[in-house]
Amino acid sequence: NKDIYYLVTLTSNGETPMTSEQMKAARAKLGLSQPQFATAIGMSSSAVKAWEQGNNPIPLSIEILVGHLLKDAK
Repeated sequence: NKDIYYLVTLTSNGETPMTSEQMKAARAKLGLSQPQFATAIGMSSSAVKAWEQGNNPIPLSIEILVGHLLKDAK
């Protein structure tokens, strides 16, 4: 979805951090489960779960990586 990619692009420019809801939406757009998404970004399932629940901030490097995955999924 173009809107999700735009939001991730904004975050990678440092304008606004990615929210847990945006992370969930990005994962859904990619059609991946939490474990599959974790593997795709080289992180643990528990890290993805914590980000999606809003328990931990999403690192900028992950925001950028997710943006690339969404761009490539088009």
